[in-house]
Amino acid sequence: MSQAVETLAVPFRNTFHCPVQIYPGPGDARTLLVLPAMGVAARHYQTFATRLQQQGLNVLVPEWPGQASSHPRPDRRHDYGYRALLTEYLPALLRLADARFPDSGKAVLVGHSLGGQLGTLYLAHRATDAGARLPEADLFGIACGNIHYRHWQGRQRLFTPMAALGFNLIALLLGNL
Repeated sequence: MSQAVETLAVPFRNTFHCPVQIYPGPGDARTLLVLPAMGVAARHYQTFATRLQQQGLNVLVPEWPGQASSHPRPDRRHDYGYRALLTEYLPALLRLADARFPDSGKAVLVGHSLGGQLGTLYLAHRATDAGARLPEADLFGIACGNIHYRHWQGRQRLFTPMAALGFNLIALLLGNL
């Protein structure tokens, strides 16, 4: 039988209020930290998280800063980048998982789409000297393909670098995306 879902907030950059849904299993069970796809609210993972919980796992599903029920929305005054997600937000989530379930061992990042890419980047950064003190985790990716331009052929190979240049230009002109 599933236990009640809890919601806690993780502060990020002293600005963002980021809710985290917690589906507790037995205290010593493995803990999964589900990293949502871009723009997908944590509530859309409710069935998935409940089924994992019913299998005897602890599950946390956070909102990305400024998305869904998290606030404020990013703008020129409230901004962050991938580096902040990797060095501040994900470690805060992993510390929450460890504090909430101290007997469950190393957490597993379950990344969906962008969440899988961020989980991969987190573990790659953690393997460097600069990231060596960040919390440990394992990774399981779901539909998180690699968009590196070398994996494309023909004219499509130019799309990824051109899109990156376009987004940089938009951010330069508008101050944010």
